[in-house]
Amino acid sequence: YGGPPPNWTGPKPNQGVEVFIGKLARDVYEDDLIPLMEKSGRIYELRVITDQDGYNRGYAFVTFCDKAGAKAAVASYDGITLRGRAIVVKLSVQFTKLYIGGIPKDKTREQIFAAFSHEVEKLTDVIIQEPDELAPDSQNKGYCFLEFDSYFDAAAARRKLMHSSHCIKSWDNLRKFKVDWAIPLENPDESAASNSTVILVTRLTDGVTHTDLQERFGRYGAIKTMNKRGHHAFVTFEERAAAERAAQEENNQFLKDAQLEVTVHVPLTTVAKRMVETIKGPRGRGYYGIGYSRGGFRGGGGGRGFPRGGGGGGGLDRAGTFTRARVMSRGVVQGDPHHLRGGSGVNKRRHTGAAAAVQTIQQLGSSFTQF
Repeated sequence: YGGPPPNWTGPKPNQGVEVFIGKLARDVYEDDLIPLMEKSGRIYELRVITDQDGYNRGYAFVTFCDKAGAKAAVASYDGITLRGRAIVVKLSVQFTKLYIGGIPKDKTREQIFAAFSHEVEKLTDVIIQEPDELAPDSQNKGYCFLEFDSYFDAAAARRKLMHSSHCIKSWDNLRKFKVDWAIPLENPDESAASNSTVILVTRLTDGVTHTDLQERFGRYGAIKTMNKRGHHAFVTFEERAAAERAAQEENNQFLKDAQLEVTVHVPLTTVAKRMVETIKGPRGRGYYGIGYSRGGFRGGGGGRGFPRGGGGGGGLDRAGTFTRARVMSRGVVQGDPHHLRGGSGVNKRRHTGAAAAVQTIQQLGSSFTQF
């Protein structure tokens, strides 16, 4: 169910407009979600993430045309029961970065960007960590982050790079490199953002110590905790005002030989961490790097197969993703809209929904596309 909607003008909506829907039953698809979500606001696009057999993987993303629609969906539908399961509806955290480990340390950011631009599509930026001064021949620390505009662009690149036969051709067919999601550290919840007392300090050098940070930032207020990890640190104050003053006064200032980048940081809440684990897996199964991002998942493009849903939409003016495998998994047999096929783990389809799905097949013929 792809964007943009009819009569849409301007760029794609960006920050704070995408919603994550989790804990879905295996046979929930667009025809369940679109009529529900359209009651909250105008939908730009909706994606149900599926496996190779056409079943959903338990989660979906909805991008609304404005923040009001996203907030209304969270307020209205978080915790409701859909097809026998209580679902989770939250503002999305942003998975748009990939961690790449095992890259040659003599490569500059520009060389890394050029090499991976030949391997994947829609790469927008490369982020590296500056090498230690003790390694004058190095240009990076042996890893980098690839940045994309959307979750779907990043997922396509990850899938390609993780293929066992893939190599970096411009680097003598390099094969021994690691690919993983870079975990977003920012929470898109505006209420959490307005109350955070944590700052993130980056661009630190090896010469900056824990004591240096304590002395510099302690002038703004009482510090509850401080955690320095390599070239970045998290400082938690007792009060919000202290964090705001520190970020405002210290950003781009020098501490010894380091020019600091200081921002108010919004740690992931428990719910947001579970959202991350849904996409990536529990902590420990891969890299939890400083691939922090702001905003939400942003999908791009649309497939073909499902008409615009109910709830005020109406008509066949938009396309989505509704594969033959999905229709069959719902128990629908073409030519018999009331034949419901049972099966392990598959709920029997309601007659009205089955008829609608078969009608969709008949309207679209054999044109089905799976994301």
